[in-house]
Order: sequence, then structure tokens, then C-alpha cells
Amino acid sequence: MHNIFKHANATEVWLRVVVDGRALEVVIEDNGCGFTSVPDDALADGLRNMRQRMTEIGGTFRLESQPGSGTKIILRLPWPELN
Repeated sequence: MHNIFKHANATEVWLRVVVDGRALEVVIEDNGCGFTSVPDDALADGLRNMRQRMTEIGGTFRLESQPGSGTKIILRLPWPELN
């Protein structure tokens, strides 16, 4: 949220949490400036860290962004299968 405020120039941010029998999914979306590709500098550390942390715990990280159309981050963590 801090980086959205600091970099995206967004006027709205949506946080959606979906829980079902298969996974926990968190979606963070804004209507900010967006971008074509993740910058290769310290400004993108937060995005890289989120991706790395999700991978470490067996989840997925998906990033969708376009200039002028905002950014959406989808974090998905499958539940362990119970027998």
C-alpha cells in the first residue's frame, strides 16, 4: 500500500481477499499510472520481494499493469491437501 501511495499516483485502491476450499487469494489493484515493465532498480524491490516470498511458501505471484490503466497484483496460496 505504501508503494501505491508513493509511486502510482492512484486515487483508488481495492483490496480483495477470496478464501475457498482450494486456496487463499489476495488481490491488490489500483487505478494509478501503471507501467510497461518492472523497473530494474531499487523501486522494484517490493515487487521482487513479494514474488520471492510467495515462491518460498509455495504460492504464486502475478502482476498485471499497463501505462495509464493501473496495476493489479494477485497473490495465491493453495491450501495443503488433507487426507
